[in-house]
Amino acid sequence: MNLSKKDGYLIIVAVIICIIISCLSPFIASGNPDGLEKSAEDAGLAEDYGVDGLNEIYDEYGYFLDYLDSFVLKGKDGAEKIQNLMTSFRNKGTSLFDGIEEVIDFSTGIRDLPKENVLKYIWKDGSWMAVRPSGTEPKIKVYYSIVDASKENAGKRLEIIRNEIKSIINA
Repeated sequence: MNLSKKDGYLIIVAVIICIIISCLSPFIASGNPDGLEKSAEDAGLAEDYGVDGLNEIYDEYGYFLDYLDSFVLKGKDGAEKIQNLMTSFRNKGTSLFDGIEEVIDFSTGIRDLPKENVLKYIWKDGSWMAVRPSGTEPKIKVYYSIVDASKENAGKRLEIIRNEIKSIINA
């Protein structure tokens, strides 16, 4: 694809807009991994540059697959289990999964952000996972952002991580 520098910037801005739309859209909230493609269509990016243009961006920068799991743990036992899970996640640190190079614990305060009971695990390849209890419901939420060269590999890796998290939470 031969693009001018201006077209390249427009694509980058359009992709950023698509990511923002995806994060706010029910496609991601419902766990639809096609949220970015749908948002690209909605934003007119696919129309202007076609799916091939989006695939070229994926080829150059990788595929980013975002997903949300929400686990309901009701009652007094549920609230206690959520706190125990957060303590366990905190204690495991970088050993939770192979390849994690950093854990950000927002409960200690990060820059100007308020202290929150949130843990963010960052892999060497830029993928990340965040875990937090809901402040209003008996839930623990896990946010995933998986980076890989292909959509298929990102999907496989997401499923492996999700299955491990499910086994930890449902134990």
